[in-house]
Amino acid sequence: MLKRLHLNLCYKITEPAFMEAIGKFPHLEELNISNCRLLSELSITAAGFNCPRLSCLFASSLASCCLDLTIESNAEAVAIASSMPMLKHLDISGNPLSDEGLKQILDNCTKLETLDLRRCFNLALGSEILERCMSGGIARVCYPEDYEVESSWSYEDEYPPEFFDDVDGSYDGEDYEFSDAEWMSYGDPMWEDAF
Repeated sequence: MLKRLHLNLCYKITEPAFMEAIGKFPHLEELNISNCRLLSELSITAAGFNCPRLSCLFASSLASCCLDLTIESNAEAVAIASSMPMLKHLDISGNPLSDEGLKQILDNCTKLETLDLRRCFNLALGSEILERCMSGGIARVCYPEDYEVESSWSYEDEYPPEFFDDVDGSYDGEDYEFSDAEWMSYGDPMWEDAF
């Protein structure tokens, strides 16, 4: 059963393809959809409802981030808040959310341990929000103006050692692999003429 899915920089994955595929991974605990510019809050909601064990989400620079960053949009924040209550680690860097969107995340994702808000320049971070970030059990917060720094959190802290057996090629569990027909059915233009 698949527990980690990293799609960072998969520019061509479409929202319908993602929404159909994510339903096949109910045991997913970690999802990276950063820089997937064709995905939106609909994909986040689908991931949240189809993957109830999701504890780690990397969703920086999605579709809304291609817009003018001076325009606030809380759509992705609302999707996270409404569908992912078990999150422990959240990276939404480069997101155009406002304090209201962040407040919804803090209200509904009460298990957060790390929160990356770098380049979220629409946040005013009033005193109430700052207090909640500092005293709400969140061990590490990266604020909008923070530079790229190494995180003190690592995957090894969250998962048992056997979770990483596939790193050296010795993994003997099952990975999900899409068949050619499945990829083609998702309508990825790259594969349309391949078969």
